[in-house]
Amino acid sequence: MNKNQAKLPKQHSVRRAKLKTSSAHGGRTLSEIASMMGIGRERVRQIEAKALVKFRQRLQDRGIKACDLL
Repeated sequence: MNKNQAKLPKQHSVRRAKLKTSSAHGGRTLSEIASMMGIGRERVRQIEAKALVKFRQRLQDRGIKACDLL
């Protein structure tokens, strides 16, 4: 497993946890995710931000604007 493959599960886990409807506002908090994964809140935020950049890039590669999804 290369370095990029090792990072993907964390990115997927963070995005899934943020999107789940487990709390009143629609997803888990950074603190909840950090506690589940055994990492700090800031690291969760960094992982989430990187995953969103990749998602937007994939949309752009397919000719889809992120604002068109809303």
